[in-house]
Amino acid sequence: MDENTRQSLNQLVMALRAFSRALEKSFHQGMSDGTGDITYKQYGRLRAKAIQLLPDDFYVQEVLTTEPLSATDDEQKTSQVMLLTDQLLMYLQGLLNAEKLRDSVNVNVQDLQDSAANLQNQVLNLTQQALKRVFEHIDITINTDDSESATEEPAEANAPEDSAPQQPTGGSGHAGSNVKLIWRFQAA
Repeated sequence: MDENTRQSLNQLVMALRAFSRALEKSFHQGMSDGTGDITYKQYGRLRAKAIQLLPDDFYVQEVLTTEPLSATDDEQKTSQVMLLTDQLLMYLQGLLNAEKLRDSVNVNVQDLQDSAANLQNQVLNLTQQALKRVFEHIDITINTDDSESATEEPAEANAPEDSAPQQPTGGSGHAGSNVKLIWRFQAA
């Protein structure tokens, strides 16, 4: 349904509400004498506008027709028009509400997709930043000498309290070789 049709249907719904209230008021106050034919004509014009706006709608075209009985009095005609008016009003309101719901679902799905992509980017950025901070504070030393130099202190003595202990990797599998990997975290 395009925006012009939606706007025209909203105007028609407002006109049907006003017409329905006026019919109900005149009916309950006993003022329907002499108004039966006028109400049928007014309803016919409102229905014709609905047909113009919804040319392929079976319910509006075929079901909500005005076929008054020749022997009916004004009160009966008014009550028939009230029934048809209320049916047309509820039907058009239902169409408009369904259209609003469909539009909001489409918007919500797009919003959800955008939010998911945005959240994914935020998580990736935060993960990259955290990894950069971690790697900035790692000090790796590789000692391939068979014996440790006398000037070098053990890593535990140099490491801050919150850093990890030395992690030796063990030998390379050759007799007499001593490879030691020392890594420690530096406090930020």
